[in-house]
Amino acid sequence: MKYTYNIHGKLVSLSCREEWKPTADFLAGILLEEEKAGGALEEDSIIQIGWSFYKFVKCGQGFQMVTFDYVGDPFSATEEDLSLSLRIFHEQTEILNKAQLQAQAVTTSFQDTMLMKNTARTADTVYLQRLEPVCEGDSGWYMGVIGEEGSDDPGDYTRVHTYQLLSFCEAALALMPLPLGTIGLFERGQLVEVVDENNKNLF
Repeated sequence: MKYTYNIHGKLVSLSCREEWKPTADFLAGILLEEEKAGGALEEDSIIQIGWSFYKFVKCGQGFQMVTFDYVGDPFSATEEDLSLSLRIFHEQTEILNKAQLQAQAVTTSFQDTMLMKNTARTADTVYLQRLEPVCEGDSGWYMGVIGEEGSDDPGDYTRVHTYQLLSFCEAALALMPLPLGTIGLFERGQLVEVVDENNKNLF
């Protein structure tokens, strides 16, 4: 479905599945505040909202809002259907609200990186832990395997972009804004438990 919003006198259209219309409305509210604050809506301008980046493409008298192709290659291709981005935004917001950690949220984007044990990609039970970032663009997230010993061999680890979680542990994306010390447990790709740095269940 295609929806059009009047953002401070500028028409912005976006496409998404009908179930994500409420999230699209919320996004439009953010755009309105950004536009009032200084003007974010210009041709080919890019804005980050949560984990996703959005681009404004000239379309008729207004703009078409597109995002990037997180399933393929977000560094070279865009996607007109915002459903995936809106769903991730919704899930991340829901997790923050449940954990009552809105004030401690850490902005993490699709292009930020994380370290993972190579075996975590196919393991049944993995954990996601947020540590101190070690370099610019590092989210601090680390994914390891429950019951598997650590290794001093750098070849046993891979650094990936967070969007690549879509291909093997999509549910982990919901935790991306949670603060340092957070640990999430996943079984066969499903979120089982989330605790803070004091081992207290967050929800």
